Amino acid sequence: MFGHPTTTVPQSVIFVSHSKQSGSPFKKNKATKSGDAPAEALSPSRLMAELHILGELCHASHFEEPNLFCKWSVQFGSSWKVIEGHCEGQSAASTARVDPRRSHFGTPLDLHLACRGIQGWPKLHVELFALNSFDNYWPVGYGFAFLPTQPGLHRIRVATWKVSSAKFVDTVREKFHTGGFTVAKSDIVFSGIERYKLLTKSAGSVEVELMLIFKNFAENGVELR
Repeated sequence: MFGHPTTTVPQSVIFVSHSKQSGSPFKKNKATKSGDAPAEALSPSRLMAELHILGELCHASHFEEPNLFCKWSVQFGSSWKVIEGHCEGQSAASTARVDPRRSHFGTPLDLHLACRGIQGWPKLHVELFALNSFDNYWPVGYGFAFLPTQPGLHRIRVATWKVSSAKFVDTVREKFHTGGFTVAKSDIVFSGIERYKLLTKSAGSVEVELMLIFKNFAENGVELR
């Protein structure tokens, strides 16, 4: 239901310096594509049950960089459809002024899903980026976590990692916050495809608070624990 890295950097990884990612990273959330789906695809007769996700992207902690923002998305299989809400978004940048090891986001999450089966259970995918005063930004953490399978209030800690390098010059660049490696495709983070080839190291974590509301799962013979 629902390895470890080599010493070379595969083609699925790209080094990003300040000069390669500049300008404002903040964009409006993309609208969901539920409106493009045919009406019968979302009819109660074809969709088994519903899941409503309410919550907040609380904060990131134990990152070396003081100015952070977070891109998030909810990933799910082909059996799931978006009824209402946004399945991806981005927080505002947060400066760790009071607590130097914690950046507060306070970004709301509100997503209504329906499904025909429990295959491809939803998971929360996060990408953390550092930001400087020149609006240059670079990745400092990737991670994901499956949503709980019980209704009610949950607090989730998403552990993250970042791509590392065995080269000394890359280590110096990272040390002085002048760039970092990014994955070429974001699905490498949560799908596991070719992830075993990456040389990685632990980064900080992201705290998320969620209220999950389940509808019609028990009526269709699905017991969630």
